[in-house]
Amino acid sequence: MLDAFSFDPTKQSTVRYSIDADLWKTFSREQVSAQFTRLVDSGRAAIVVPKVPFTIRVGARSIYPTETRVENLSDIFYDFEFEPGGYLGHSRITRFPHPEIPISERELYNAEALDRMKELGRSDTRLSRLTIQWIKDVLWLRDTDPSSDLKSFGLSMVLPILVILLHDARVHKVEVEPKISKLHKLGIGKPRPQNLDIQQITLHIPKRIYTGDHGGTHASPRLHYRAEHERTQPYGPRSSPAYKEITIAGTWISAADLPGGEDGGTPIIIPREYRLKL
Repeated sequence: MLDAFSFDPTKQSTVRYSIDADLWKTFSREQVSAQFTRLVDSGRAAIVVPKVPFTIRVGARSIYPTETRVENLSDIFYDFEFEPGGYLGHSRITRFPHPEIPISERELYNAEALDRMKELGRSDTRLSRLTIQWIKDVLWLRDTDPSSDLKSFGLSMVLPILVILLHDARVHKVEVEPKISKLHKLGIGKPRPQNLDIQQITLHIPKRIYTGDHGGTHASPRLHYRAEHERTQPYGPRSSPAYKEITIAGTWISAADLPGGEDGGTPIIIPREYRLKL
C-alpha cells in the first residue's frame, strides 16, 4: 500500500497513535495480513489512513514479548513515522525518570551521558542519531534506528494494525489535544519542542459486553482478533434449505464465543456485523 522512501526529519507528524499493549496482544500476523488484504482490495483502507504525516507508537514489550535481557522494556517505545504517500522511518525512544536532577544541571547531565556512551564504544555516527529531551522530570532519549527488520515490521504489522483499528468504530479511542499556553500562542517564550504539538490518540480494546450470570472466579479468556471472512448460511425450509454466502466482519472474540469453548468466568461477547453478498 505504501512505498518506502528515505527518512525526512523535516516532515513533522501532526498526530501520534499509541496502541495499547493489551490491544496489540489480540492480533496475530496471520489475521492481520488477512484483514488488511481485504481492506486494501475493497478500497476501505485508503479511507481511514490519515491525510497528514502521522506516527504510530508501540511499546517494546509488544514488539519483543519474549525478551528477558532488558529489564526496563516498559520504558522503551518505537515510533514508526508515516505520511499519506509512504514510510518515513522509525526511531527507538527510551524513558529515564530523573526527578533528582534540577533543571539547572540538565544540560551538563546530557553532555556527561553522551560522553559515557562514547566511552562504552558508541560510534560518532550512532551518537549523531541521538536526541535528548526533558519533559518534566523525565529524560527522553531518541535513537533514529536504521534497522531494515523494523522497517519491514512497520509496513507488515504496525501500519496494517492501525488501519484495522481506525476502520473499526468499536475500538476505544482516547484523544489528547496538545496543551499550548497563552504565552506560546502569542509567540512569547522559548519555542516549544515540535513533538509537544502533536495530537495524541491512544487506542484501547473495544468496550466489552458481559452477559450471563456465571459468578466464576477464573480470569476471562484472552481476546483475539478474527479477520473478516465468508460463511455459507442455509435459509428457507429446513427439509430443503437453500444456501447463501455472507460476509462476517472482523471482530474480537474469546474462548467463550467458540463452539465447545470452556470458560470458568464471564463470557465476553463483542457484537458482530453481518453483510450479505448480493
